Amino acid sequence: MKKTLFRKLLIAMGMTLILCLLVYPLLLPTENYFRLVLQLLPLSIFVGAVMVGPLYYISDKLSKAIAFELKRLRLDSKSTLQQYPELKPLARQVSSLKAQIDTQMNELTGQQEQLKILTDNMQEGLLLVSAAGRVLSYNHAALQLLGQEDTGEDYFSVFDLSDAKPFRRLVRQALDGIRGTATLTVDDTAVQLIANPVVRDNRLTGAVLVLLDVTEREKRDALRREFTSNVSHELKTPLTSIYGIADMMQSGMVKKKDIGGFAMRIRDESARMITLIEDIIRLSRLDDESFTEEVLPLDLYEIACNVKEQLTAAAENKHITVTLEGDTAPMHGVPVIVEEMLFNLCDNAIKYNVENGSVTMKVNCTGQQAIFTVTDTGIGIPQADKERIFERFYRVDKSHSKQIGGTGLGLSIVKHGAAFHNATIELESQLGSGTTITLFFPRSAESTALAEREALFDPLNVEIPGEADAPVIQIRDGQTESDADDIEAAEEYAEDTEA
Repeated sequence: MKKTLFRKLLIAMGMTLILCLLVYPLLLPTENYFRLVLQLLPLSIFVGAVMVGPLYYISDKLSKAIAFELKRLRLDSKSTLQQYPELKPLARQVSSLKAQIDTQMNELTGQQEQLKILTDNMQEGLLLVSAAGRVLSYNHAALQLLGQEDTGEDYFSVFDLSDAKPFRRLVRQALDGIRGTATLTVDDTAVQLIANPVVRDNRLTGAVLVLLDVTEREKRDALRREFTSNVSHELKTPLTSIYGIADMMQSGMVKKKDIGGFAMRIRDESARMITLIEDIIRLSRLDDESFTEEVLPLDLYEIACNVKEQLTAAAENKHITVTLEGDTAPMHGVPVIVEEMLFNLCDNAIKYNVENGSVTMKVNCTGQQAIFTVTDTGIGIPQADKERIFERFYRVDKSHSKQIGGTGLGLSIVKHGAAFHNATIELESQLGSGTTITLFFPRSAESTALAEREALFDPLNVEIPGEADAPVIQIRDGQTESDADDIEAAEEYAEDTEA
């Protein structure tokens, strides 16, 4: 302001001197004009030089005074504008611009707050990175997935967030303009990274990184591969046996008197495959989100009686005594599924029992629950295997599985049936002293809530820790309460049965 004011004063002074120098001689006779101009020119230059200092001083004082008053000027105060009426036009213009700026700033602040609320509540991690690799923005989930604490401090470089090679390689790739994905493990958590370059006007301006917790998905994939492998193995064994027998018969290597025995083996192996396929179908139906069955009133004691009759022959073959205690226990559920659950539990209690052992079935009810308990005098379950006996195809001793029989899916069906009925499973076992498994069914149809239930398990029975609706499997004898994975403990009892 001071320079501009000084320049204007100097120009005005100079123009005045020039006009005086040129106009005044015109009033004189012509012959004296040029002589007077030459005489006045040095004087004019001298006067101009002398006036520079005062002009500079005056401009400095004026500019400071104006600047001081402008600083004191409050555009939102009418009294201030009344004191300086000469500034009203300027004040109105500046006030209008200020109002527009304030409105835009408020809008931007509101948008930033909304964006922060959204990103902070995302389960997915979000990182915004500049072209130079500087972290422009991040949310809490991103730091958590990368194993960093949210201290509120800014990170100068994105590479300060992780030393993992996949992370650094992916970031560099994105900053080179190439989209990519990668997976890394942070504190037992599988994290998938998705990086996209941001291009504007054909110029790379940065990158966006999204981080996803894919731990459960990785577990599902692992279980899916394991399940496929197990099913293939379980189907291949009887098929190989049938193929071998058929090949021998076709080649004439089987004597006529042995044909009946080989035919019996073919029938047994075929029955084994059919049973396995039926169990897989049952599990698939229970896993299907769209699967619904009508909830009906039923008597748990009556179903237990039917199961006892079905297993009479199997128990007599092993000289095992089966008893049923209790009384009527009305509840709501799907009769077919409940009967399948009870049958599998009791069938396992017989298969993995000792010779001349016993199986005790008990049914009773409380105000809110119908309770079924089966206790055997079998070999028990090793402590280390208790949490795994509910896994599909899990066997403690695979070498005896063929002798015991079964598909390895029985107790997995029990677990899925419990999930379907919102029931609780309690397991208590001592190695060498037998096993007790108890089912706690809700009695009311509202508690069962089958028609409106959500799928609690994926097709491979992967549980989500912390799900309030998932069936609870309580493991006794010093074992903490947990959500066990799947069950087919029956197959594992075989190891000591043969011994």
